[in-house]
Amino acid sequence: MKYENYTVEDFLAEESFQQYCAATNEAAIVFWNNALEQEPQIEETFKEAINWYNLLNAQQGNLKEQTELLQKRIHQLGQEYNAQPHKLIRMRGRWWAAACIILILCAGSYFYLKQSPQKQIAKTENAAKIFKNDIAPGGNRAVLTLANGSKIILDSAKNGSLARQGNSKIIKLNDGQLSYQLAAGTEPATIQYNTISTPRGGQYQLILSDGSKVWLNAASSLKFPSAFTGKQRSVELTGEGYFEITHNAAMPFKVKNESAEITVLGTHFNINAYDHESSLKVTLLEGSVKVKGFSVKGERSTVIKPGQQAQVPLSGDGGIKVQAIDVDEVMAWKDGFFEFENMELPAIMRQIERWYDVSVEYKNANTKERFGGRISRNLSLSKMLHLLETNRVHFKLDGNKITVL
Repeated sequence: MKYENYTVEDFLAEESFQQYCAATNEAAIVFWNNALEQEPQIEETFKEAINWYNLLNAQQGNLKEQTELLQKRIHQLGQEYNAQPHKLIRMRGRWWAAACIILILCAGSYFYLKQSPQKQIAKTENAAKIFKNDIAPGGNRAVLTLANGSKIILDSAKNGSLARQGNSKIIKLNDGQLSYQLAAGTEPATIQYNTISTPRGGQYQLILSDGSKVWLNAASSLKFPSAFTGKQRSVELTGEGYFEITHNAAMPFKVKNESAEITVLGTHFNINAYDHESSLKVTLLEGSVKVKGFSVKGERSTVIKPGQQAQVPLSGDGGIKVQAIDVDEVMAWKDGFFEFENMELPAIMRQIERWYDVSVEYKNANTKERFGGRISRNLSLSKMLHLLETNRVHFKLDGNKITVL
């Protein structure tokens, strides 16, 4: 009875078990099939370990980059454990072993739960709930509205030239990006404004006529001119977008929203301006930006540096709050991940609503439950919810409605 007392972590630590799951070694497959026949009592834990292996390998990303991120997170967990050992459940007594296993197996997703005041790994026995249906993750979906009101559904449009606006040609590139290309040697004609909108469950990339790049998250829109003229470049954003702005000192770039205005010359920054969040957030990666907030008491402004985030309240008359921020967490959506750091459940579910185009209802749920970790946005909704389930939080999926139990 060699494997009778094996835990999930024990199985995951076995190289032959990893080979069995990956189907890369015929001898390993024969060995574990025989083990299951000889010790049928291990089947439940064995299957649980297989589920974890599959979840951890659901998203294959850049191994070097993801490994560095995982090493950083594991190091932070170790420091926290040493500083506050009374607040950490040991993941069946082996938190460090489990973290190392995740590091070895996972080139994409990793996840751990922060439950105040305790933490534990989500248990797959609680994730065994049978959902009535499943929902695929979001993807590259957007609609382009031209100056005359006509619309182009970008996800179904063929690559190549789509339309002309003034002296700018609109081209859908082979990688799916939308590019506005001003005819060489021409001056912009009359300004024509276009709007690109992503639905819930959509995202899209855009190259403006000046070469600036914009990534739009789900349920977002950007209104912009087909070509920039005059003394400034100006666009209007709702939802969330990441910007890489081409430098032009003679023509500052402005991103406007009903709650704020962001002014830059050439820089990289992210704006989260969803209406149902408590504040508009501007996070700076490179360069320098000026953030001007509007409130009932008038305008307030501040300048932020790389690694800082300015938060502009969407209601009331509070001032602009500036703080240091984990840029990787903010930018995870652009890189294809959800990333949470001590985040309460409702904030996480709002992201899930936007990405999977679902509604969420709470029924006797512990909404103060806190979570931390990184999960691939390429997972189906059922797998995403499996990872989030704990012994105190469960989910029911029926159609496009999630009930949090």
